Amino acid sequence: MAPCNAANRAGLRPQGEAMLAGDFERKLQKLNKDLKIFCGNDDSKPAGIFHVVNGEYTEICGIDKGYVSEYSFVRSDGIIIRSGWRRALKILLGKGLISRYKAERIFNTYLGYSQKRKPIPTKKETVSSFGLPVMERGAFQ
Repeated sequence: MAPCNAANRAGLRPQGEAMLAGDFERKLQKLNKDLKIFCGNDDSKPAGIFHVVNGEYTEICGIDKGYVSEYSFVRSDGIIIRSGWRRALKILLGKGLISRYKAERIFNTYLGYSQKRKPIPTKKETVSSFGLPVMERGAFQ
């Protein structure tokens, strides 16, 4: 499966698992029936993922027509040339529109997780051998 002509001219090659936009949309439909991909064939909506509720369209993020690579292609100045499906999934996870477990199972990938960090103890606190903060005597006075 060859990438689009613009990516060929830019010297970009697909990285990771690539899929057609139709396959990507079918997988998204398994995660949330209200998600749709519009290819920008008409002037009413740009190419991207939309959340459709009661006939109202809310744009989530842009996605390329036809061919969706796993990772995004980014220029050296930070501008996204091609959006990857991993980026789209992380945006959908952040908005709470899909579940991480189902997305990892359907797309057969690991999307990572964010672990909350423990706060750094202040001068008045010390850390016990169990990793719990212990207040010094007189700290509450």
